Amino acid sequence: MGIFASTRDAICGVLDRVTQATETVGKSLDMATTYVDNRATMFEDDDMAAVATASAERQAELKRKLDADEDAAAIYNDLIAKLEKRREARNARRN
Repeated sequence: MGIFASTRDAICGVLDRVTQATETVGKSLDMATTYVDNRATMFEDDDMAAVATASAERQAELKRKLDADEDAAAIYNDLIAKLEKRREARNARRN
């Protein structure tokens, strides 16, 4: 075997190992990406459910309080009307 053939074989051997390592790293990154993406999806679903549940509980408690106190309900309704007007004015300025 000549010097060029030996050199070629040595270089190809190293490059084959580099190629195998690169493929392994690529597969590992794919697995890690899938793992993180699945956890992100699960977190989004769990977080959405937690936020919706907490909001519903707060709204139910507010409704009970307002149903029990007419004065508080009137004050609340006045405040909501003011806030709606402010939101409409803010949105009008944006457009």
